Amino acid sequence: MSRPSLRAAIDAMCKSCIYDPGSGNGAWREQVASCSSGNCPLHSVRPLPVKGTKPAIEPQDARARAIEAADPDRAILEPKIGLNDDATAQRRAA
Repeated sequence: MSRPSLRAAIDAMCKSCIYDPGSGNGAWREQVASCSSGNCPLHSVRPLPVKGTKPAIEPQDARARAIEAADPDRAILEPKIGLNDDATAQRRAA
């Protein structure tokens, strides 16, 4: 039987220390990432949530490219679309 890797041992220690499956505070990696025990020797190497993959083209970039392809003059005048435009519009309407 082989020994666990150092990464697996750290993951297991952090999970056993802080993870509470019944708390509703997210998966074990999310709970470990929010650990505030700065005096723990494993704090700087604790497991963090796995980041999702980034899409090849951001939505606003795809829209800007489509506008530029259709009408290059309009692309200069068209405002950039931000991720919070919908939220801003909703706040103004309220």
